[in-house]
Amino acid sequence: MKRIQALALVVAVLFCSVARAVEPPDLWTLTTSDFKNERVRLRDFTERGVDVAPIAGGDVRHVARDQFLELQRGISVAPSNPGRFIAHLIDGDRFSGDPVGTAGETVNWNSRALGEIKLSMRNLHAIARADAAVDLSTTVPRGEDVILLSNGDSVRGVIASISASAASVQPSTGGDATNVPLDSISAMLFASTAAPATNPAAVNQSASFRVTLADGTALSVSNPSVQDGALKLDSRTGAVASVPLATVVSIEQINGPVIWLSSLAPSENVQTPYLDLSWPARMNATVSGDPIRANGRIIAHGIGVHSYSRISWPIDPSVLAFRTQYTIDGDQPYGDVTVRIKLDGKLVHELPSLRAGVTSPVIAIETNRARTITLEVDYGANADVQDRVNWIEPALLRYKPVPSTQPTTQKTE
Repeated sequence: MKRIQALALVVAVLFCSVARAVEPPDLWTLTTSDFKNERVRLRDFTERGVDVAPIAGGDVRHVARDQFLELQRGISVAPSNPGRFIAHLIDGDRFSGDPVGTAGETVNWNSRALGEIKLSMRNLHAIARADAAVDLSTTVPRGEDVILLSNGDSVRGVIASISASAASVQPSTGGDATNVPLDSISAMLFASTAAPATNPAAVNQSASFRVTLADGTALSVSNPSVQDGALKLDSRTGAVASVPLATVVSIEQINGPVIWLSSLAPSENVQTPYLDLSWPARMNATVSGDPIRANGRIIAHGIGVHSYSRISWPIDPSVLAFRTQYTIDGDQPYGDVTVRIKLDGKLVHELPSLRAGVTSPVIAIETNRARTITLEVDYGANADVQDRVNWIEPALLRYKPVPSTQPTTQKTE
């Protein structure tokens, strides 16, 4: 009997140890507006800024809101009960879950993290299966809804309703609706209804935050705060009260002192293959869809491209400078490209013959009231062979950065 009790005690201790081991620790990587990173513990988050403490111990310090850029988990947080689909909104928010039904132009959406929420079809960019490799970065306007099927076919028309089991599509020319089972759908792409991307007002909004959860959900909130192990959300929709802090992957200030280009809709996105194979640009991933790696770390904000690539964005008058780095993606011995940055079509930076193995220094350029910025990657000495380039943390700045003292090139890790 005593042996059984002792064994039970050992099992209980081991169980508690494993539970503590898999529980996400309170470790975060803090990035400030000067792009410096620090490992910290989160103590508080208010409308004035964030309070953090060094992981080795020490006094809590306050980082003002105009100096705060982002908090990311110090370790990977495994997705918790992700849904079959992800609803992508025009403003960049996304919600993991499943459709429940529709009422007029509203989609009732079941999120395991947030409960049942309502999404307007007018604000929907796409609903894509979570495990489907679908490129949603195109800027070409769509005149009608498109359903992409897993067998490669597509159905076009007007998505009249969505249930938990099927989507009903009305032909644009009239006629009977077609019910498409959700199990056969890779993605539902909605007709374009947003304001033109050429309007720089897209980056002239009141500052807010984007909170990303472990299941892939990312939503914009006005004034998040920490209380009793939870992150209280002052959501734009008012639909969410709070989420457990353990489910939060990152808290990013959007439209603050730094604006990531990868979060903005470009006014031009051109990819011209040398022969026939096309490589569209990807936001926050390499051109092949993998995480961007540079300087010994995974880059959360970047753009993966393949020559020839030209992408342009409008610039708001409040922007004072642009900052980026760039590198050939991975070990591509034949990669050879010319990199250019242009303001209002005028060349302000050029590097010929970028090869693998080095990362550019930090490129900081004052925008001088320019209205557009263009990032260009051109063919080099080997046509377009292995010409895969990553733009690292390309960002518009609302301040003038301190000149960099970094060397001309850095060895890629």
